[in-house]
Amino acid sequence: MSSAKERLLEYAKILFSQKGYYATSVEDIVESAGFSKGTFYFYFKSKEELFKSLVEEMHLNIVKRLENFLEKELPLEDALSEYAKVFLEDIYQNRHIAQIFLFQLVGTNEEFRKLYYTKVSHFRELLTKMVDRAIQRGELNYKNAENIVNLYAGFLRMLVLEYVFREKEPDLERVKRLAQEGVKVLFGGLKNA
Repeated sequence: MSSAKERLLEYAKILFSQKGYYATSVEDIVESAGFSKGTFYFYFKSKEELFKSLVEEMHLNIVKRLENFLEKELPLEDALSEYAKVFLEDIYQNRHIAQIFLFQLVGTNEEFRKLYYTKVSHFRELLTKMVDRAIQRGELNYKNAENIVNLYAGFLRMLVLEYVFREKEPDLERVKRLAQEGVKVLFGGLKNA
């Protein structure tokens, strides 16, 4: 990626975090980054496309980390416990962009809503592969992968909404501890189901 494009993305991320999506203009971004509008439009068709690039980058990081856990072939409980920590770290580092995406754009823009469901679907597919593999290895008595993915993904979503987005200064270490404890509780139930 060119340094001009990276600089535009970085300054846009800062401005979106400070002002929100709708209050940030292309003019604000290029002025902050020290470029002309021509440079902006060389890399992006619109502010919407730039924001999609930020969402795409965040999603790729989240998916890449999940794929790494798939490759390691750890026991499911260990993989999901460890993945919860890195997932929460990624969301924490990008919490302003994630909040804007979920609260300002998904609810008001059909294209962003489709993007959200596409990303969630991909995330769920990878989790399902991981759970199916654990079921095949006999790690769980409970065999409904779809429900296991729903429980885990719903739990992560609640941690993000309640502790990463809602709190003004989130305590990431506390949230990661809650995630690990929650995975232990979940698996205690799944092993005995």
